[in-house]
This record gives sequence, structure tokens and C-alpha cells, in this order.
Amino acid sequence: MRSNVRRAATLYPFVVGLLLAAATGAEGCGLALVGAPEPAEAGAALPDALAPASAGEDAATPCEPSPADPRACGICGRDCGGGECRDGECTPYVIAEALPAPWYVAVDDASVYVTSHVYRDAGTGALYALPKDGGAIATLAAFGDSFDLLVDDTRIVVSSMWDESLYVLPKDASRGPRSVWDGGQTLDLARRDDVTYFTSRGPLDHGVRAVTADERTTHLASLVVNAEIEGVAVDATHVYWASRSGMIGRARRDGSERTDQWRTAPRVRRLTLDDDAVYWTSDSSAFRAAKDQGDPIALADRVGFGTIVVDARHAYITLDAAGSVVRVNKQDGTEVRVLASDLERPMGLADDGTSIYFTERDRGRIWRMTK
Repeated sequence: MRSNVRRAATLYPFVVGLLLAAATGAEGCGLALVGAPEPAEAGAALPDALAPASAGEDAATPCEPSPADPRACGICGRDCGGGECRDGECTPYVIAEALPAPWYVAVDDASVYVTSHVYRDAGTGALYALPKDGGAIATLAAFGDSFDLLVDDTRIVVSSMWDESLYVLPKDASRGPRSVWDGGQTLDLARRDDVTYFTSRGPLDHGVRAVTADERTTHLASLVVNAEIEGVAVDATHVYWASRSGMIGRARRDGSERTDQWRTAPRVRRLTLDDDAVYWTSDSSAFRAAKDQGDPIALADRVGFGTIVVDARHAYITLDAAGSVVRVNKQDGTEVRVLASDLERPMGLADDGTSIYFTERDRGRIWRMTK
């Protein structure tokens, strides 16, 4: 359109000259037609066909946030993907189905990775990958069982209870998984500065260990057998672990200044951290407690085997026993919003900054929801 306007503006002196010549009875196409025309009267409007484009005419249409538009849901830029927009919030949508017992989930820039945790003698586990918007599901590896997982730029680390090993495999599945520790059941995983921390249950102890990038294993803490150690999390200075027998322990990342009774917390399963607080799930509830030993604050009930993740403002929690996924204010558990309900055992949960992903174990589904 702008090129047409430029051509019109170039022809304008010629056209106006013709009009003036006709008005004065000039003959032929003499100097009156090729010279500059007399200036138009001040304030005179140009014909519509010759008028320049208005400022911003070709600019993008301004965003209009809407309580129902899935491409601008509640705020500009919030795209619900395959979900709907209701009351300015995106709804979750299924990106995978028919997976056997999907348990925990992790994401990178392009893909979703899922473990399949089967109970002993109930089948075999595996590690799956699929595009973040859904699509073909690839089986990256088969295990007797796969439990937790971590993903970095090139590798995937997978824990296994029934194989009693910790595995590492390349993301491109160019070779199969390799065991880097095989001293007992391996459970929850955490990572900081290229070091992987994991909890284990072996015949001699229940412990916390670390594996470096070159696959050297360090023993950080041993608990008594049957302590049922499970959750683990790490920050810049400390590693935290939880036993379902009723305690959260803590030590510096080199294993020093260890205390096995840093906080009383019955039946803990999963742990996560932010700069100020520790968050955990138990068989009954989800909690937050400040790292400076403030009293725990309950965030949600009926958690069961559920998972908790946090961002700058909210905690997202899968409520296994309630069959739902909720979002709450992470400081005090207020502002409760049910994100999904009528689920059959929601378990794993991951956050990529713009969306959350969660598993629905008993229906074999993976869900995604724009935050």
C-alpha cells in the first residue's frame, strides 16, 4: 500500500498541472504541464486516492486482553495453546495418552520427558519423550522401573527403585542407559552446578549421595535402615533430605555441618526450595517453612503422592488423594485456585516458566497448562 502512495505522490504535480491547464484553457502540453504547479491553497485536502497512509495504518493490531480469548487470555501474550480461556485463566489440555503408569516429568526447551513407575511384578518401566505441544511419543529406554529424572543440555539421569541403580543416558538416545551407581534403590533427584544429588535405600543404609559430572559418587549422609528416605533438594549452600519416618535433615553440600533432625516433618515425600523457604509434600498435606526455622504453614491437604513446584509467587501442587491440581499463594496457602479436577492420581509436576506439565497416572495422561 505504501508503494502505491509513493507512486501517487510522484504523479501529483503532473495531475494537478493537467487540472490547472484545463481550467485556464491552455492548449497542448506546454510549460504549464511540465513546470511546478502553483501551490495548492493552504489547508486544501488531497484527494482520497492520493492521501498518504495514516500513521500506524500497517502496524500490528493492538492487543486486547480478554477473559475468553485463548490467544490473549487475561493478559496480552498469554496463549493457552490447546487449552481454553475461562475467566482470564487458561485451562489444561492433554498432550499424551495411553502411557503406562506415568510418574514424574521433566521438560527442556523442546520436549517433555516422563518416567513410568510400575510396582514390582506389575510390568516394566520406561523413559518417554514427546514434543511439548504433543505428538509422537518416543521410548528412549526401557527399565525394570523408572522413578525420578533430571534433564540437562545433553544427558538424562534416571533413578530406579526396582533396578536398584542410577542411570545416565544421552538425550538423543544414541546409546542405552549406563548405571553409575548400583548400591540399592534410588529415588528422588536434585541438581546444582552439574552435581546430581540422590536419595537411596540400600541393604546397609538409607543415604544421600552426590554424582559429579565425571560420574564420581560421593557419600554425604547415612541414615539407619528403614528410615524410608525419599525427598531431596539443594540450594547454593546446603542439601536437604527427608525421611518418611518424620524428619528433614540438612548438611552443607560437602557433607559437613550435618543434622538429621533439622525439622520435624512426618511422612515427607517430595522437597523443593526457593531462596527463603523449604516446601514439602507428605502423605496428608503440603507445607512451607522458612529456612530460618519459622513454624511450618500448611498450603494444601489431601496430597498423597503429589508433587510441589514453586515460582516467584505461587506453589503448584498435585493432590493425588483429591484427584486435582491446585495453585496457591506460596507464602500462606491463600488465593486457592483449582486448575484441574476429576483426575485419577495426578502425580509428577514440572514448570518451564510459562507452562506447567503434570501426569495423571491411572489414565496414562500427560497434561499441559499455560500459567
